[in-house]
Amino acid sequence: MEQILLPIVKGNNSYNVFPSVSIHTVASLMTGIIKPPEERKIIIIDCRFHYEYQGGHIQGAINITGSDKTNQLLRLITNQNTDSRKCILLFHCEFSKNRAPHTMELLRQIDRSMNIWPKVSYDQMYLIQNGYHAFHQTYPALCEPKNAYVPMTTKGFYRPRSRIKSRIQKHSRSLKVRQFSPMLESVNDDNDTNNIDDSFNANRRSLNQNNQNNQ
Repeated sequence: MEQILLPIVKGNNSYNVFPSVSIHTVASLMTGIIKPPEERKIIIIDCRFHYEYQGGHIQGAINITGSDKTNQLLRLITNQNTDSRKCILLFHCEFSKNRAPHTMELLRQIDRSMNIWPKVSYDQMYLIQNGYHAFHQTYPALCEPKNAYVPMTTKGFYRPRSRIKSRIQKHSRSLKVRQFSPMLESVNDDNDTNNIDDSFNANRRSLNQNNQNNQ
């Protein structure tokens, strides 16, 4: 990273090489209390599984997950509407301990493969400390839907989650010998996404009832 533009805090992962920001900084950026440095666009990337994201997420966050993660990140990089020089990327998962740091490392690998060392397109990447779990507890009004939270370990989602986790781990191992390019073939994630959507719809009624009871 060429320059630290946001106030940083100590991360909850000793191995994470990217700086961390607090949930309070994120909320302040969202509500206008803090103006984005250099008028940069703030992009929040939710690295949780699809059913977690659908069950509640930070307002405006985009969901990047599953075995198609590589191509989702490539589309982010090559998106003509996303000027990397004017963006700050904020990553999180449920606790920001595993999935979000992994996604950040993957994006940096892809980014470096498309540039000449030491240049990178996205030099402003931060990990949201303690993830959605902490953000939802402190700022439920800044979540969609408000005060909504579906933990990764929610009963009814164990099997699809395990299947996707296995595919992600297998896909991650292949990254060591894989070359990235904008023409990278897609890894089909439709079956897993459909399984998750079916499970989510089947459990939505009970989850909504639980959220209403917690309000």
